[in-house]
Amino acid sequence: MQDNGFPVAMPVVYQHTINNQSQLAVWEIREPLSYFLEQLEIAVPFMHPKKQLQFLASRLLLKYLEPGFPFEKVMIGTGGKPFIPDREVNFSISHCGDYAAVIISKKSDVGIDVELINPKATKLNTKFLSETERALFSNEPDQTRINRQSTLCWSIKETMFKWYGKGGVDFKKHLEITELPETDSGHVKALFKKESLIELNIHYVLIQDLYLTWTQHKFI
Repeated sequence: MQDNGFPVAMPVVYQHTINNQSQLAVWEIREPLSYFLEQLEIAVPFMHPKKQLQFLASRLLLKYLEPGFPFEKVMIGTGGKPFIPDREVNFSISHCGDYAAVIISKKSDVGIDVELINPKATKLNTKFLSETERALFSNEPDQTRINRQSTLCWSIKETMFKWYGKGGVDFKKHLEITELPETDSGHVKALFKKESLIELNIHYVLIQDLYLTWTQHKFI
């Protein structure tokens, strides 16, 4: 754990330095709201207490990775993605249940997503996956595996959506997963097909029952 003033017991359950310009981390939220309010001096939107916890945990995680993170410069784009106008640092945020995740980069556009494995992803996968993409799934009649694959696919596309950040994306038309390995961690190729054709390398890792996916790629 890096020495930046945070307690040693801070529950960062996954951290990865991608290169000297980019890094990411996942936090399992165990602390009460008061803990985050003591650590951060930022305005908290009026929302459900659970959402406030997720909001604050993700911002504290940004501060953990980048102690001087310029929160005062953050704006919200037309697609709902938070950003810094002068691109001093690029970042992406995700949260699900008791987890928050962030990725930051000094050069590349980035996207990140966390998803708890959920059978709901299987029930809804026809809404975000094409027939060609569903054909990538394992042929074994293993519902647990299918739920995992569906959740991973949803997370991959969420990461692509957040990487783009401008909204107006059709998950079936504009985002295409071209491979789906069977391992618990690795990377897959995916195609962004909205304004131009861009091949993205989407990294993923399974952390207990949570999928983490991320990508970094300069948008042209």
